[in-house]
Amino acid sequence: MPFTITITETKTVESNQRGEYKIIDRIPWTTDKLKKETMYQSPEEVFARNPLMEVWGYAPDQIVSITSENQILSQTVETLDIAAVIKAINNI
Repeated sequence: MPFTITITETKTVESNQRGEYKIIDRIPWTTDKLKKETMYQSPEEVFARNPLMEVWGYAPDQIVSITSENQILSQTVETLDIAAVIKAINNI
């Protein structure tokens, strides 16, 4: 009966990832912003479409864990001596 021995190295790395660009807040309209927005529309149309002004920006940075696996050895054998396998793994 054949056996397959596989040795895999697993690494976990943490890194900072920049937040995505999205709506970060909704605030009441200011008169300056409303004047710019109502150049082609009436204030009532603007308020009906968006009662609050959307503020766009980057979300806070996040710490992300990335796990990678690297297969070091894969071998098929007919007989298996567990003691010899453990001894060989400890010497790696």
